[in-house]
Amino acid sequence: MTDAKHKLAELGGYKEHRGPEFNRHMLPRCRPLIEAISYRMAYEAGRESGVCPKVLRLFEMLCLAPDMSSSLSEDRTTTRAFQDSLVKAYEDVLPDMLKAVGEADVKDYVIAPILSDESWSDFVGDLPAFAYPTDGVGGFQPKL
Repeated sequence: MTDAKHKLAELGGYKEHRGPEFNRHMLPRCRPLIEAISYRMAYEAGRESGVCPKVLRLFEMLCLAPDMSSSLSEDRTTTRAFQDSLVKAYEDVLPDMLKAVGEADVKDYVIAPILSDESWSDFVGDLPAFAYPTDGVGGFQPKL
């Protein structure tokens, strides 16, 4: 945000917001700034509502990951340290997540057909099948 404010001042302030320099230098910054503000709002809302600190840490790491990977590609030590921290954040959350999934009725959250043998069989049974035509006409025909 600070960098964007400085660049805006350098371009002549908001009064120049219709010019090509503003378009080239400021518009590409808008989406990342809005995402950053949204991430912070979500983080603070989670913290205020009592979300587990381990989950908040993972959320924080995931929000930083795209920016870190692009800005630190030259600094291998920092990149490795960040990746190690991200792995640790996942490892911290995984046992709690698996426990919660084990205690929940998964059907309330997941609609994948592979959840049960019956729904998987229905799904596979509804897929179109293709067979070589026996009438001598070229090409594969759907077998319904």
